[in-house]
Amino acid sequence: MTTGLEKALMEHGHKTDIVRFPFNFCSNRFISELMDYCICQDFESFNGIVIDKVIALQFPAYYVQHSDKTLWLMHQHRAAYDLYDKTRACK
Repeated sequence: MTTGLEKALMEHGHKTDIVRFPFNFCSNRFISELMDYCICQDFESFNGIVIDKVIALQFPAYYVQHSDKTLWLMHQHRAAYDLYDKTRACK
């Protein structure tokens, strides 16, 4: 999906870059620290180049800061749902 979106944007004359953040959900501490890191990231410009728009597709990218950010959320953690113990859910 990411490369397809990048290709479509480029075909319409947009310059694009894909930025990925490492992620694994093995520990709550790692997840929390990564969320905090992304919240502190200002994507308004990089190296003096103004970024017009950010399209966040996955956790934790949707935490980055930008005045024109769109979230197109991709379902990425099916394993977490498959392993969820439904008997412990709130009723």
